Amino acid sequence: MILSACQPKADNSKTESVPDGHTAQNALDWQGTYWGNTPCADCDKIETSLTLHEDMTYELISIYHKNGNTIADTMSGSFSWSGNNIQLEGLSASEGPVMYKVEENKVRQLDMNGMAITGNMADLYVLQKTGNHEVEDKRWLILSISGKNVNGTPDRHYLIFHSDMSKAEAKANCNMMSWGYIITALGKVSFTQGVSTKMACPDRLEDEFIKALKMAENYRLDGDTLTFSGENGEVLAQFKLVTE
Repeated sequence: MILSACQPKADNSKTESVPDGHTAQNALDWQGTYWGNTPCADCDKIETSLTLHEDMTYELISIYHKNGNTIADTMSGSFSWSGNNIQLEGLSASEGPVMYKVEENKVRQLDMNGMAITGNMADLYVLQKTGNHEVEDKRWLILSISGKNVNGTPDRHYLIFHSDMSKAEAKANCNMMSWGYIITALGKVSFTQGVSTKMACPDRLEDEFIKALKMAENYRLDGDTLTFSGENGEVLAQFKLVTE
């Protein structure tokens, strides 16, 4: 099965550089993993994960989603810098994008000429850096699910993002649950298929919680309150930071 990305409109202007002689390579904390869903001509979307290592090597994972099915492709190698841009070595144009502009907490996919993609779909070609220390490795008490208040306790109704394992641990009164997750510094969140213990629960709160997490795409942090929302901005779940 051959899947190809959309061919976007290109911006023929020169890529801007960081002022005062600084470049993204020496001025930004660029090492890490960047993630996002990019457009696809022959499928629903391409879930893309690009990891840049300090030793100038990369790993590019592309997961093609089509009609409920997925196909994963992994590429790795070295990359080189040119100003604020990087080029992934060892890839051909048919295998995927090879040039990105490195910006603060994100990388922007460029066209094959190294030009920025413009138009209404420009933001869809941006991968956001994963991880947020203000959210991860903390216990969050569940306040509400899909607009319904939850009168819970920190030991039985909670969510924790474990950054060292990239696993989210949770409980909604009954079973212990765990999912893989991706969270970005710029407000995106996504959960993968999880596992759970099999105790019979006295209510449907757990099912409603799992449904909310599956639909979650964005998050907002206001002080000690964490809010998950869906594609259309609907509030799916709210949490409060547990400080004791």
